[in-house]
Amino acid sequence: MKNVAVAYRILAWIVGVNLILVMVGFIGQITTDEVSWFNRHDGLISAVDVAHGWMFMALLVLIAVLARHHRWSPSFTITTALLATIPFVSFWAERRASHAIAAHPVTSAGA
Repeated sequence: MKNVAVAYRILAWIVGVNLILVMVGFIGQITTDEVSWFNRHDGLISAVDVAHGWMFMALLVLIAVLARHHRWSPSFTITTALLATIPFVSFWAERRASHAIAAHPVTSAGA
C-alpha cells in the first residue's frame, strides 16, 4: 500500500503542475491575438489538456484506492478529489491526504 501512496503523491504533483499549464495555455489563448505563441501552438496545448484529463482520472482511482484502504470518510475522500481540480490548492490537498495516510498507516493484517 505504500507504493500506492507514493504513486498518489507523485501523480498529484504532476497533475497539479499540469493543471497550471493548462490554465496558462487557456488564458493565453483567449487573451492574446491569433498570431501569439499560445494560438500558434494550439495542438500542443490541446495535447497537454488531454494528457491532464487522463492523468486526473488515474489520480481519482488512486484516491479511491487510498480511501478504501485507509478508511477515509466519504467527505474527506470527496473533498480530496474536488480540491485536486483547483490550481495551487491541489498541492495543499495532496499534503492533507499524505498527512492522513501517515497518521493512520494500514497494517498488513488490516490490508
